[in-house]
Amino acid sequence: MTESTVCPWCQTEIVWDEELGPEKHCPHCDNELEGYRTISLNLDDEEGELEENLGRQENSYLDEEEEEEEPDQRRSPHQAILALEDHVQQLLSEQEEMPECPSCREYMIETGRQKVGSSTGFESRETKDSAKPLLNNPFEMVWYVCPSCFETKSRLSYADQHFFAQRLSEAAE
Repeated sequence: MTESTVCPWCQTEIVWDEELGPEKHCPHCDNELEGYRTISLNLDDEEGELEENLGRQENSYLDEEEEEEEPDQRRSPHQAILALEDHVQQLLSEQEEMPECPSCREYMIETGRQKVGSSTGFESRETKDSAKPLLNNPFEMVWYVCPSCFETKSRLSYADQHFFAQRLSEAAE
């Protein structure tokens, strides 16, 4: 008999064999399957004990936030995640375009640009009607990476998109 789990990152169903045990990482997006925005509650506790445990957790969280951070002190995992999320949002706000990841639908971060041309082995295709290339040689690609599942995606730069669309319309005339 096999059991299944759904990856909280990429929403892919992961089927595992009971003899081998559960996967620790998703075989599709390689993210950890445990510890994803979850809290563990012992449902066998009586209601009063449960509220007491939650109250202790809330107080310890408030105590952590109230403490002033010294320069040499390490961040707690919670603070590191918040800092990471803030940094991702800052990077996204600086971008002209924010494509969605095709795997997990998160916004992708622009990581750089790449010139592609004859020096990299690219040979531009010319249309049958004219001896004009469909793309400039060299042209520029913009690379994006998903901060959640690390999927990569490339797209023509805005100027090369305009050039490509113009060539297509010229060929249609």
